[in-house]
Amino acid sequence: MNTIKMFMICTGLEVVAEITAEDATSYVAAKPLVITPVPQGGDTYGLAFMPYSPADPEGSVRFAKANIVSETVEVPDNLQKAYISRTTNLDIVSTTDGLL
Repeated sequence: MNTIKMFMICTGLEVVAEITAEDATSYVAAKPLVITPVPQGGDTYGLAFMPYSPADPEGSVRFAKANIVSETVEVPDNLQKAYISRTTNLDIVSTTDGLL
């Protein structure tokens, strides 16, 4: 099963991607996106996704684990849903949405 991971690489970019393969030294990431903060007005910020590789936004990229500075232990559900929505054009809906 593929896993969505979020990590920061040595250039300072924060990446979210679906990991399709992993070995001792690298991850293969499908459709990697860079997380970019964007001003929303005042002191608030939102997040935007930009393709890691603008020349091939639908492609896969191999990231060397040696170049990963940090990795989020558990990617927040809202970020996973946003990634899936952005890369598949599907909206993920919880069975409890709107019930509370």
